[in-house]
Amino acid sequence: MNHILVVDDEPLMRTWLSKSIPKHSTCFDVPNTAQDGIEAIDYLKQAAYDVVITDIKMPGMDGLNLAKFIQENYPDTVVIIISGFNDFAYARKAIQYGVKDYLLKPLVDDDLIKLLNDISKRLQKHTPTLLANPTEEERSNPRAMLFRAILEDDSDGIYQGYKVFSSTGTDPMLPYACVIQAALLPIARDNAVLPTEAHSRNYRQNLAAVSLCKKYNWTPFFGNNGDTYIVAEGETKAALIANLHEFQSDFSASFRFAQDANLFAGRIVDDSMDLSYSLASIAGLRSLPLFTSNELHSYALLSEYQQQIIEFEKANKKVLSDFAASQETTLRTDIDQLCSLVPHKNSAALWEMGCYMIQSITDCFLIEDTLLTSAWKELTDFCTSCAGGVSDANFSHAVYQCVFCLLGKEQTITQDTMPVIKMAKEYINQHFCESISLSEVADYCNVNSSYLSNLFHKQLGISYSKYLMQIRMERAAAYLKDSPETKIYEIGEKLGFVSTKHFISVFKKYYGVSPTTYQKEQRES
Repeated sequence: MNHILVVDDEPLMRTWLSKSIPKHSTCFDVPNTAQDGIEAIDYLKQAAYDVVITDIKMPGMDGLNLAKFIQENYPDTVVIIISGFNDFAYARKAIQYGVKDYLLKPLVDDDLIKLLNDISKRLQKHTPTLLANPTEEERSNPRAMLFRAILEDDSDGIYQGYKVFSSTGTDPMLPYACVIQAALLPIARDNAVLPTEAHSRNYRQNLAAVSLCKKYNWTPFFGNNGDTYIVAEGETKAALIANLHEFQSDFSASFRFAQDANLFAGRIVDDSMDLSYSLASIAGLRSLPLFTSNELHSYALLSEYQQQIIEFEKANKKVLSDFAASQETTLRTDIDQLCSLVPHKNSAALWEMGCYMIQSITDCFLIEDTLLTSAWKELTDFCTSCAGGVSDANFSHAVYQCVFCLLGKEQTITQDTMPVIKMAKEYINQHFCESISLSEVADYCNVNSSYLSNLFHKQLGISYSKYLMQIRMERAAAYLKDSPETKIYEIGEKLGFVSTKHFISVFKKYYGVSPTTYQKEQRES
């Protein structure tokens, strides 16, 4: 049976598809539906879906951004776009995110039946699951194959696996177990990072996990998304928890990129059939934007985070109260306080924090679709722009920019309160005499050059090159006024112009007179 997730903001469309799909094809079922991309991602993190059918235009997160997320995280999942005729050209953009199938509105049974048949044939050739194809070592290990079947909800595999152990009278699992997920944080998504780097990191992570699992007699699996999954077992809960801590220490010591990874341990279970429940519970852990990297995050250890969770919830309540009262000044302050509780500032943590805030506010207040779209775009643009680390100021700014979009007060965030713009202006003011490129300034601000270019246009109303030239011309005018003894060619050289002729030409174009005339006018005034 292949599982389909239906995503549409229209309740009637969700109901029609969820009933029509099983009626027209015995190969598919629809266990869940989602009203937008954000809710769909929650379902995708909890269980494996073979197909996602999504509307193109939705509040919160549209179909294009959802398709992009699925391509990056669940590449074997088939995505089908629902599009109206007028939106079809827009929907075709989804090709870059691996979307090949479309349903045009108004939907009719014949089109749906044909598409389901085509998808069914395609999936028969390659059936995607949570985990990648088993290795030869796994094939020869009945325990590993049974655990895999449980995690993939493969009823036939579970039946065959239990037949093996029932014939021997042995228990396939120790009294206690849980599922561990080792997840690498996203690497910078710019042209400087090769795709092979991500594959290399995943490969090395898997090697480290395999080596360590032999020490503990645990069972590793490799996910289609590059993550590593491990079934960890223990004779007692205390022994299992102790080994989880030891595993984390060993993992950090043996894996070169451990600083960029997180280890999540699901709920501890005492029945092998509940391993899928342990796996699903990891999604709840990952939704909390509170954890640093290179640590063990476990449901068994949540008591260690209780005070942190209490402080986070208290700060979030203050943000919601400020939002309700439109208290912009205190809202900024309280968002800064909320963000200070997130220990590790990076693009992945920013993504989680932004999603958390958008969801928290929309759960409490009625937000217009246009404002939701604006907030979501602001978050995705900023996350994808991060060329390196994320500073504390930029992290907080990105979060309250999302919140201010929901408040309908984006315009109140001016150039002077923009941390990125402020950093860029400071760097330019210090280096304007040098030949500084946009990419150089962007590197200093930890954003990519295209994002910084857009900020200049959006916040200052001019391009980066024009702003740089403006600074140079203002400084040139100051030299001509305050230092009349300084030669024209000397001023041009100080300001980084390649020739006196070029300096004179630019100055005359900017002020309407030559530097000599300007200097003379200033003396006479």
